[in-house]
Amino acid sequence: PDYKDLKFFATLDYGYSDEFVCLLIAIDKFDNKWVLQEICQSYLTSDEQAKAMMKMFASWQVMPEMIIADKQINDEGRIQDKQKPHISSIKDSYQDTMNFYNWRTEEMDKRDPETKRDRIRKEMKEGKIRFNAYNNWTYYTQQELMKLEYADTREKVKGKDHADAALRYFYGANISYEFFLTTEELNQRKNISSRMRSVY
Repeated sequence: PDYKDLKFFATLDYGYSDEFVCLLIAIDKFDNKWVLQEICQSYLTSDEQAKAMMKMFASWQVMPEMIIADKQINDEGRIQDKQKPHISSIKDSYQDTMNFYNWRTEEMDKRDPETKRDRIRKEMKEGKIRFNAYNNWTYYTQQELMKLEYADTREKVKGKDHADAALRYFYGANISYEFFLTTEELNQRKNISSRMRSVY
């Protein structure tokens, strides 16, 4: 698809000893989704995670309209992440490096992850979500989920589902192309509104 027809988002699952995962996702006007790239790495400080995200966004020459994350980013985080007096949470540390303020946090669905996984499975089968590289951890995790019966799923992916979790946060936000206005679209509406006021 043409870049100008896409809307871009990022979704992340925070971790330190467990993997930190961030996915860059594009949506077209038919709500087809592409997972363009992932970061999946352990033992990164919040500052290092923010820099890794910015590097990924720069490599695609895009800035996501929103970053969806689990509510853990509102927690205090590790002492190594709080070396400045204005930093009191993981999100503060991210923002200090990224200067990015359009965040949405989602509750982890530990009690019922299968509802969102069912939606992901359905869209995979329909070709509504695609993965840029078939050897990435996100695609591998989703393929594993596709093979499993519900009774086995939780045990199979336990401790290895951070890419899966990041994708579930994104689906939990219920973002669609039509109903999410980009910064550019909002500015266009403001310009139209101001011109209409000047007429009257």
